[in-house]
Amino acid sequence: MNFVGVDVGTGSARAVVVDEKGELLGTGVYELTTWNASTHFYEQSSENIWASCCKAVKKALEEAAVSPDTVKGLGFDATCSLVVLDADGNPVSVSPDTTEKGDERNIILWMDHRAKDQAQRITETKSEVLKFLGGTMSLEMELPKILWLKENKPELFKRMYFYDLPDFLTFKATGSTARSTCSLVCKWTYVPPEVAADTSMTKHGWDDQLFDLIGLADLKENDYTRIGGVPQRNGQVLTAGQRVGGLSEQAARQLGLNPGTAVGSAVIDAYAGWVGTVGAPFTTRPGDVAAATDIQEAPKRLALICGTSSCHLVTSPDAIFVEGVWGPYYSACLPSLWVAEGGQSATGKLIDWVIENHKASWEAREEAAAQSISVYQFLNQRLERLKTKRNASNLPSLTKDYHMIADFHGNRSPLADPSLRGMVVGLDLDPLGVDSLALQYYATMEAIAYSTKQIIEALNQNGHSVDTLFMSGGLCKNAVFVQLHADITGSPVVLPKYINSAVVLGAAILGATAYGSGHDNLWDTMVSMNKADQVIHPTRDEGELAIHRRKYEVMKLMQVHQKEYQRIMNSSGGDERSQQ
Repeated sequence: MNFVGVDVGTGSARAVVVDEKGELLGTGVYELTTWNASTHFYEQSSENIWASCCKAVKKALEEAAVSPDTVKGLGFDATCSLVVLDADGNPVSVSPDTTEKGDERNIILWMDHRAKDQAQRITETKSEVLKFLGGTMSLEMELPKILWLKENKPELFKRMYFYDLPDFLTFKATGSTARSTCSLVCKWTYVPPEVAADTSMTKHGWDDQLFDLIGLADLKENDYTRIGGVPQRNGQVLTAGQRVGGLSEQAARQLGLNPGTAVGSAVIDAYAGWVGTVGAPFTTRPGDVAAATDIQEAPKRLALICGTSSCHLVTSPDAIFVEGVWGPYYSACLPSLWVAEGGQSATGKLIDWVIENHKASWEAREEAAAQSISVYQFLNQRLERLKTKRNASNLPSLTKDYHMIADFHGNRSPLADPSLRGMVVGLDLDPLGVDSLALQYYATMEAIAYSTKQIIEALNQNGHSVDTLFMSGGLCKNAVFVQLHADITGSPVVLPKYINSAVVLGAAILGATAYGSGHDNLWDTMVSMNKADQVIHPTRDEGELAIHRRKYEVMKLMQVHQKEYQRIMNSSGGDERSQQ
């Protein structure tokens, strides 16, 4: 028996076929089209995404050489992007330019930052629901984007229906408009009734007062039907892997699978990374088999999903509120468990940006190509050569006077400040050759790891108990990047067997759960299908650790200083004095 998982990331749709033990049998990947017509605007097409998903699934089936008859379940995950359709399921444009490409561009990508003002206004309401979002409304969430559409595309707004991208995919697969708990609680301000019962909020999940305050009262019409409805009335909200329905005839033809194949409720891509990794039998106490698979160990395991951006997910049996960290979200992964979500808005994207914008980028890539290795492997080798050349005792000593904060695209956690930007201290007039690039590249990875430490520190200071990192994503193939995270956080790092496919494996696990006994067995399915490959332990070199401790303090001080710079530049006092 086999299962199919589909992961829609920022740049591609990936599908896998796995067996019931989680062994990878086949893969298919197709790139997606993204429009970036102006700063902060990122748009995609739901039709392009669905077509790419279908091609990816067919390719995975072909590579796996399995019959569709053997595929018993299908699961999806995707970025938390906003999909806009009309009442008949046709795309409606979200682009300021509605003439070019017509309605094709009907998705506002998660990283689109057009709704900054709308997010700020929602935050200023001080709505009770914001306490489940780290205290502020992020411009990456869905309500600010919907409000932007109402204010900027009023002629189209009345016919708009809204989906989170994961829920759009299950809609396309089954025809069901059921929504996932994961998407609704994480990105839509939905508060499950069992949680709302302990608050003054509306008991059906949506906060009526908030929608009135922010100017979206029209979404309340017909029991919120345009955003999924109200459970037990006109809507359905399902937990991760709970059966949405069977694959429709049309979707089955498009995907190359059988009609009726079980489809599990989807999750946001980062959450699929949690599903695809943290159940792997592992314990810091060798030989303790019970602890290795016990769900009670889950709160100690932070899932760190590293891609274009990075997400940090950890569960807890009780609600733990951490300022600047999204959540806690009830039942976003497993029923009755809470999830806290930290994040970095630019990680893999930042590393690539630093490389691409350095004068020696072309030289480094040419030399890497000549050795048939990646530019990251080449730069890692160059760092080792520099250590020898400079008679340095360790790599961190090479950048001890070069400091960076990684908030080039704002700080998502734990400061929750989109106005912060990247900073660098330590520039000199040394030749901008490959050695210079290698040092900037290393400092960038350090900065990203310091940011992760800052997030974990905030979590643990408020009641979490993180002691192990379960990392996944393309960046995990970079040994230096992984070792820095172990050294700087002081935690062992567990890498999955399929580093590049951990997230899409999580999607397949959702399909396996839908085929099985229901959502109650998601953890057991994770344990049976998750596999750890290796464990990276922190260094014991006190010299290295001391440098990292000092640089971490510098990074936090730089963040404070930047806010002071902003205060000075936003005040009028200096201008008045200069004119006297």
